[in-house]
Amino acid sequence: PWLRVRQVAVHGTERLTAAGFRTVLGRQVGAPILLVDLDRVRAELAKSPGVLAAKVARRLPDTLEALVTERRALARAALGGRLVLIDAEGMVFSSLRALPADARLPEIRGLSTLPGAPRLNAQ
Repeated sequence: PWLRVRQVAVHGTERLTAAGFRTVLGRQVGAPILLVDLDRVRAELAKSPGVLAAKVARRLPDTLEALVTERRALARAALGGRLVLIDAEGMVFSSLRALPADARLPEIRGLSTLPGAPRLNAQ
């Protein structure tokens, strides 16, 4: 029973909520900590459009820990009737938590996205 995942921890979230990341990590609770596929868990965490990068580590004896690096918004826009943020790579993402600095971001108008893609098109 020892060396099994009993706890999960998430760090680095400001715009996104840690709850969704805890759910992903929580699927490993009860698994032998040394057998957890950290790359697979990291890849699953990194699927969120608001995530630039994620790292997952074991903290023996019983904790999986994730460090999330969120995308940094450089501009905002309205797409499909909702406010979205845009980073330096042109990645469009939404924020679960508005930050006070969001109101000072430049607003881009007249944008459209490619069907099924979260990046802006060349137009």
